[in-house]
Order: sequence, then structure tokens, then C-alpha cells
Amino acid sequence: MKAFVLLVLVAAAWAATPPTVSGSFSSKYVTKYATHGRNDTVVGTIYEDIAGQRQRDDTQYQGNSLSIISFHQHENQTAYIYVINRAVCNHHHVDGPLYNRWQWVANSTSTGSCTVGTTSGQQWSFARGEAQIVGCFSGNTPLQVTFTTHQNTETTTFSGYQGSTPDPSVFQLNSACFSN
Repeated sequence: MKAFVLLVLVAAAWAATPPTVSGSFSSKYVTKYATHGRNDTVVGTIYEDIAGQRQRDDTQYQGNSLSIISFHQHENQTAYIYVINRAVCNHHHVDGPLYNRWQWVANSTSTGSCTVGTTSGQQWSFARGEAQIVGCFSGNTPLQVTFTTHQNTETTTFSGYQGSTPDPSVFQLNSACFSN
């Protein structure tokens, strides 16, 4: 009987342990925004390298194909936004480091099960002030994350998630970014 109780306690503790999601990853995504009665959808592929402090987001937004590459290193805190269908590159300063977008998961609470498409997972929630994050994870793989404040909702659905550092070649700038 003691062994059964111990097994149940271990299983309960395991089920209540938040996922460990890699901060460096690549994934296709669809993000739906609802802000002040306006709805938008963004489709793309994201690459993040936390150790290298760089991010790339290839996205389709309002008829434009964008490739946004951000470098957050101390010596080059710059985002390069390459507008593919116009062959133009813009430079913007970025402040601070690239944070691991999954930091909140370690402090989240299990709030039940969830399903995204045909994949089932565990739902994890985190709230601070007026902001709430709810994520659906299959093991350590994010399926969907919803970020909500009193006026905004942003839901991102991930597919093809790879929880490892992307190949450095994905962070190579287009030559148009060198001429500006």
C-alpha cells in the first residue's frame, strides 16, 4: 500500500511540473491579434538563438513579405527589416537583450488539458497584473500560446517546432542591408 501511495505522489508531482521549453528554437507560426476591435493575422517562421542574442522572423503581413533579423548583442543592437517584395532594408535600434520567451513557463500553474488541432497537451497559465499568458504544451513542445491584457489578445499557434539552436546561416543578412 505504501508503494502505491508513493507512486501516486510521484505521478502527481510529475504532472504538476511545468515543461522545460528551449529558448533557442525554430518554428512555423500563425498569430492572430485582436486589438481594440481590430483583427489581424500574421503567418511566418521564427528562429531564435538566445545564446547568440539573435532572432529572425520571416513573416507575411498586410500584403508584404518581411524578413526581420534582430541582433541584440551589446555592440550591434540593430534590427534589420528586409521587405522582400520591395527589396528594401531598413535599420532600427533595439533596446536590451533578447529574452527567452518561455521564461514565464517555469512560474506557471497547470490548468488542465488542452487540444490544438489533433494534438493534445497540458495547459499552463501565468498572470501578472492585467496580463495573462495561457499555453498549451505537448511535453516540452509549445502548441499554442495566448497573451491577454484588458484590451488585447494575441494567440500564436506553432507547428514544426524544433527546440534547438537554429543553423547560423539563417541569420545571414540580405545584401540590400549592407548598402543602406
